[in-house]
Amino acid sequence: MFRHLDHTALVGALAVAAGLVACDQAPTAPGATDVASSATSSQASDAAPLAAQGVTYAAMGGGQQWSTPPGEEMRPALRRFTFTAQKKADGTVSGHYNIVGASGLHIEGAVTCLSVVDGRAWIGGTFRNAQPAPMFTPVGVVFEVLDGGSGPDAIDQISNLGIFAAELGATEENVQQFCDDAVPGPVSPIDLGSVMVK
Repeated sequence: MFRHLDHTALVGALAVAAGLVACDQAPTAPGATDVASSATSSQASDAAPLAAQGVTYAAMGGGQQWSTPPGEEMRPALRRFTFTAQKKADGTVSGHYNIVGASGLHIEGAVTCLSVVDGRAWIGGTFRNAQPAPMFTPVGVVFEVLDGGSGPDAIDQISNLGIFAAELGATEENVQQFCDDAVPGPVSPIDLGSVMVK
């Protein structure tokens, strides 16, 4: 039901994510530092008006992370990601994610669920696009982020991406269940960029 993909298989998709906040725009391809710096600067400006918009919970971020694929210890791989997720008092959730893996896999879609507990966010969404096309039928994507706070010693973290596959009997309800359960899983530090969970 659930296919767990390593960061190395997904991280390359994020650089194509300048259009992450604007879901209707076609993604563009900024450099790795552009993704991280634009996400970091926009977080500060976006956080203040959230309450005024009726947002009760929010998670946003962008950055890059080096990882080492199994058997490739001498060739670390870079993944890039951007995401926004907001939950209003009436329970509606909106947002977008964009992930680019070092393997060249680019995945993006709309955020449909969000849970927040103590600076950790569980995020799930639809699977709108992947290049190249996967060899299975994805019905949803899930991941976790951990806001490490602020200051020079702050360490923000992200999980591997999980993909629910139709061939394994998964439905969109599995994505919602991931957010509803809000069970902490393994996360690892990002190398550049930041995550904000409110």
